[in-house]
Amino acid sequence: MKIYKVVKVGTLHDKNPIFAFESELNIEAQEGWELHSLVPQLDEGSVFNNIAIFVRDLNDEE
Repeated sequence: MKIYKVVKVGTLHDKNPIFAFESELNIEAQEGWELHSLVPQLDEGSVFNNIAIFVRDLNDEE
């Protein structure tokens, strides 16, 4: 069985948010989470937020 975790991520338009997102990915990976998908949240055609969905096996839960 899989379990999921949802994390709100800001926009990724320049380098600082990208580095912050990379850091978040590495932190989650150390805890056994794998990125499943990144869903953009749109408003009138522009991305104002992203939602990262992580997944791991229930047996991996700490």
